[in-house]
Amino acid sequence: MSNEFFSEEYVEELISRIKEGDNDAWNEFYYNYLKYVKSRADRLLVSRNSEVYEELIQVGSIGMIDAVRNYKSGYGTFLTYATAYIDGEMRKELGKYREAAFYEAHSIDEKPEMLDRYLTSDDVECDEFENSSLTREIEKKKQAKDLGAYSDARRTLQILDLLQKITDEKHPISKGEIAKALKEYRILKYSNNTKIEDDRKITKLMDEILSEVDPLNYTGDNDEEYTIKYKGYKEDNLDKKLNKKKGQKAPNITDFYYEHTFDYDTLDKLIQIISFTDIISEEEKCDIIRKLLDKTSMHYSSPFWKNDSIAFNPKGIHSRFDTRKDNIREGLSEKLQIIQDVINTTGQIRFSFNCYGVNHDVVKRYDYKHVMSPYHLVVYHDNYYCIGLKKGDKRPWHIRVDLMSDIEILVDEDGNRLPMEICHFRDLPIFNGNWNPEKYMAEHINMGFDEPREMLIKVSKSDEVRYTAFQEWFGNEWELTNKKCEEGFEIVRVKTSPFMITHWAMQYGDRFEILDEEVRSNIREELKRMEEVYKE
Repeated sequence: MSNEFFSEEYVEELISRIKEGDNDAWNEFYYNYLKYVKSRADRLLVSRNSEVYEELIQVGSIGMIDAVRNYKSGYGTFLTYATAYIDGEMRKELGKYREAAFYEAHSIDEKPEMLDRYLTSDDVECDEFENSSLTREIEKKKQAKDLGAYSDARRTLQILDLLQKITDEKHPISKGEIAKALKEYRILKYSNNTKIEDDRKITKLMDEILSEVDPLNYTGDNDEEYTIKYKGYKEDNLDKKLNKKKGQKAPNITDFYYEHTFDYDTLDKLIQIISFTDIISEEEKCDIIRKLLDKTSMHYSSPFWKNDSIAFNPKGIHSRFDTRKDNIREGLSEKLQIIQDVINTTGQIRFSFNCYGVNHDVVKRYDYKHVMSPYHLVVYHDNYYCIGLKKGDKRPWHIRVDLMSDIEILVDEDGNRLPMEICHFRDLPIFNGNWNPEKYMAEHINMGFDEPREMLIKVSKSDEVRYTAFQEWFGNEWELTNKKCEEGFEIVRVKTSPFMITHWAMQYGDRFEILDEEVRSNIREELKRMEEVYKE
């Protein structure tokens, strides 16, 4: 195609081919519209900050994929339709940076360079901050009627609210920054342009806050009781305990931050556990995660939480957690975060595949690196699996995540993430937002990845717990048929892996009888091999 962006007819042709698993069509589509995503980022961002620009490209790509997933013929031109998704994702991302930069800039009396980085072209005229719509709005608020001075009680509450929202261990602020942030806080919240409190007033308020919310003396054992921490708080409190001589210079108290109930690592684990648990509903999960996010600063984000909902499919659960060594469990958490991030952005990963050793640790099997396009994450019988397409193989594979190591995200020579490869797989994440993990795992019992097919199983009506076994292994993906059968028996239908159902049938001995002739033959062969192994 010679056009920079494709015609509507060609777009629909490409989408149709992609749905059939045509990877060439997907690559042609992806790289063409990646150029458009970058053009939107260039338009929205006044000055290209590398970190922010890369984030915009990633979220813009997610918007593009969402547009492909939802687009139907008759919705208008695809480019117009996709632009709403791409710009929407980018503006939400910019909003986070702009809010953070607004507080970091602190003073609206001078041109805040941090905020200028995240302005969109809609906010600026001639690239000048003074002419931006944001500045005009701020000036309008500055001219609003002064609501009067604040009491010390209100100042205290405002400072606590500010510290909770904009600080954490990684993002402390000084007393001077508190005063300037208070000014912005009041403009944004009350349209009230009161003067900045002087250093003595902030010092007095902070002393009173610290005296009220923190222990009087630091002992080491009471570290977790501190609500507001600052540079040297341990030494300062120990000095008070030792009754420093009057007139002796006190240490400079600065770099305050709110000690949130949960640090980043704890929040990562909590949100991940909530996303993966199978004992509460999706609605309850979302409610709990929102409450957790209300207890942290604006700087925190989780790959499992996107657009006010769970990014990880909450139905992809089939079992409980098992117990592993701490280092394996912590490494597993990091691997899951990386893989879910790549799934969100439809990319590729490279990794080593290993096994467990005699000391219960993961040990390397060989130096070969696998390349995979991850499609989904699921939990099956105590293990996490990544379902995706391995390079050079058109069958979806199921890879144990705990056995993966050295995971890296693949990028091209320009630093762009390589788009995932696709195949004829009905549950491609590009199109299928309603994938049913329970159905998929029932069809791939024990995570076998051969082609599933329907199986008829004869069961005795006298077996009172027969349905429990089917429910345990196949969820709701089994049904009782009305096929004729000998007296006292009935026939159940499932769709699953022929290879794995062989071993499943042997596990249940004479309780269940598989009627599929190929599987019956496989069972006989397995029994012969077992007889040879266990003969006297």
